[in-house]
Amino acid sequence: MVVEKFGYVNTIIKSLLIASVLYLAGLILGGKYIYLVSVSGAFFAITYPTTILTVSKVFKEKTSFLTGIIVTVSTAIYMVMNVVIGKLNDTIGYETAFYIIPLCLLISILFMSVIHVKTKHILVRRSEK
Repeated sequence: MVVEKFGYVNTIIKSLLIASVLYLAGLILGGKYIYLVSVSGAFFAITYPTTILTVSKVFKEKTSFLTGIIVTVSTAIYMVMNVVIGKLNDTIGYETAFYIIPLCLLISILFMSVIHVKTKHILVRRSEK
């Protein structure tokens, strides 16, 4: 499996980075390159299931509980961001409002990088046992 070969969090970071580059390129280039926004969806799709899988690999105890917390929080953030983008559509226009998505992706990359550093130590300790 590709995710296991490259590492769970590493795969998430790279897929988010590729998704943001493709999405931003599609927005900036527009016209006949707008299809890049759709292509970026293939890389968005990797993120959610891999994140959930990562939770089960990192947390051996209370996995279901922690997965529930992560899913709930991420869904809440997703709903808030939909409202923010909707309000921005009304105020600054949809073409400009959709630039918030690459910004959110960069924030996600930063958080996943912090998680990567923190979980790397946990997983290394487990493999040494």
